[in-house]
Amino acid sequence: MKPREVLIRGNGYYFSILTKENDVEMAQKLCEKSSDYFELAEGKPTSSTAGQELFTDLPPGKVREDKMILGIFNQNHDLIGIVDIVKNYPTRQVWFIGLMLLEPGQRNKGLGKEVFKRLSRWTYSKGVKLLKLAVLEENQSGYIFWQSLGFQTQCTKPYMVADKETIVYVMSIKPVP
Repeated sequence: MKPREVLIRGNGYYFSILTKENDVEMAQKLCEKSSDYFELAEGKPTSSTAGQELFTDLPPGKVREDKMILGIFNQNHDLIGIVDIVKNYPTRQVWFIGLMLLEPGQRNKGLGKEVFKRLSRWTYSKGVKLLKLAVLEENQSGYIFWQSLGFQTQCTKPYMVADKETIVYVMSIKPVP
């Protein structure tokens, strides 16, 4: 396997860009390992196209080049997490985190907090002025997690996920150096 370019290095992990051409199968396996999230969010098991959708789902007005899927790899080069980012959305210098997903065995150990701190510094170095995300009402542990990092709720909005209507909390934070 060809070595991956390391974008961000952390303690025992690193970030690298995933591509639709090479990494859909790996992303799908992570989504299937993290079926608890998909059950919570969509009310059904992980779909057989979840990995593909990570690379193709975009908000209105955005194109594929606006989206980055960052893989989080451990020292053994195993994919242990994904961060889905849309650049300059909804406005310039605002990046939207569509999903930060860690496999279940990596959760509740401080890795999410560490990963976000590194990601925040990296986005700051890219000139990002604000990071935004939306948390499903059903994902109270996710909401508490993002609040603990300093994200502030800007508003709530109705949202359709899979075939159900829910509410999302739109949250934001300024990245720090």
